[in-house]
Amino acid sequence: MRARQSADKVLVQNELRRKITLRIMEDVRTAYWRAASAQRMLSRIMAVEARAREVEGEARTLYNDQNTSAITALTYQREIIEIQRTLGELQRELNTAKSQLGALMNLAPGAQFQLATEHAHHVAPPPGGHISELIHTAVMNRPELKEVEYRRRINEQEAYAALLDLLPGVQLLAGNNFDSNVYLLNSHWVNWGAKASWNLMKVFSYPARRAVVDGQDQQLDKKSLAVTMSIMTQVFVSRARYAHALKELTTSKKYRDVQLNLLQQIRKESAAGRVSAQTLVREELNAVVSEVRLDLSHAAAQTAYANLKASIGLDPQGIEFVNSTGVSTLAAALRGSSRRWHPVTVAATRTADASR
Repeated sequence: MRARQSADKVLVQNELRRKITLRIMEDVRTAYWRAASAQRMLSRIMAVEARAREVEGEARTLYNDQNTSAITALTYQREIIEIQRTLGELQRELNTAKSQLGALMNLAPGAQFQLATEHAHHVAPPPGGHISELIHTAVMNRPELKEVEYRRRINEQEAYAALLDLLPGVQLLAGNNFDSNVYLLNSHWVNWGAKASWNLMKVFSYPARRAVVDGQDQQLDKKSLAVTMSIMTQVFVSRARYAHALKELTTSKKYRDVQLNLLQQIRKESAAGRVSAQTLVREELNAVVSEVRLDLSHAAAQTAYANLKASIGLDPQGIEFVNSTGVSTLAAALRGSSRRWHPVTVAATRTADASR
C-alpha cells in the first residue's frame, strides 16, 4: 500500500509539472505576440508621435495668427491631441512587452533580441463542436482534476493501510546450524519457529484514523466539485472571449482597410489641391493608429486562443519536455502539434491513460 501511495504521489507531481508547463506556454504565447507587435510598431509610433507634435504646433500657430477660423483651428488641434493620446495609450501597452517575454525566456534584464515575426494576421478558427464536448475534454485533461483524483486514490489506500495495521504481526524464524565440537552426537541441525505480536493500542486508535481518512475524502469530493465548476466556467468564458476577440480582429481589419483607402483618396485630392495639407497629415496619423490597433487586436486574439487551449487543458501530444531536448527539435514539435487540435481524440487518449 505504501508503495502504491508513493507511485501516486509521483503522478501528482507530474500533474503539477504539467500544469506549470501549460501555464508557461500560455504566458509565452501571450507575451510573444505583444512583443512582436512592439517590435514592428514602436518605431513607427515614435515617428508618428514626433510628427503629431509638429502638426500640433502648426495648428496652434494657425489659431494664434488667426489665419483661419478659430473653430476650425481648435477642432483640428483637438483631433491631433486625441491622436497623440491614443498613440500614448498604445505605446504604454507595448513598451514592456519584450521585457516580459525576455523574463519568460529567462534572459537577463535589458537583453536585446529580435523576433521572427509574420505580417499576416492569421489566427486559428474557433473549435468546432458543442460546448459540452469542450467541457468534457477539459474535465478529462485538466491537471487540477487529475491531481485531485490521484490524491483521492492515495487517501483510499491510506484507509486500507490503517486497516492492515490492525492485523497481528507474524515473524517466521528458520536457521541451519553447525557446531565443530566433535563430541556432539549431531553437529548439524535445523531449527524453525514463528513469533506473533499484536499492538492493541492500534485497535483503539483506528476509529480516529478512519475519521481522518473519511474527512479527507469528503474534503477531496468538495474540492473536485469546486474545481469542476471552475473549469466549466473557464471554458465558457474563454470560448466567449475568443469569439469576441476574433470579431474585434475582423472589425480592426475592416477599419484599417477603409482607412488606407481613405488615405489613398485624400492623397489624390491633396495632389489636386482640393484638400488641405492638415487633412492629409491627420489621415496619415490615423492610418498608423489603425495599423497599431490591428496589431494589438491580433495579439489579443492570440492571447484569447492561448487561454482557450489552457482552459481545455490541451498540451502538445508526444512531446517530452526534458533538458536534453534541443530548441529546434522542440520548436518543430510544437509547430506540428499546433496544427492538430482534436479535443475529442485527446480526451479519449487521456481517459485511457487514466484507466491504466
